[in-house]
Amino acid sequence: MPTEFAHIRPGDTVLDLGSGAGNDCFVARAETGPEGKVIGVDFTPAMI
Repeated sequence: MPTEFAHIRPGDTVLDLGSGAGNDCFVARAETGPEGKVIGVDFTPAMI
């Protein structure tokens, strides 16, 4: 898992820098649960 070393817990807020297509954001969202928040940022307009 790409989030294996982040130790994401339910309710956490996660900032994904350089998210690209957002695949890791979806994985992190599953780990944060409904109370958590995931924010994805990418500087390449085509990736947003």
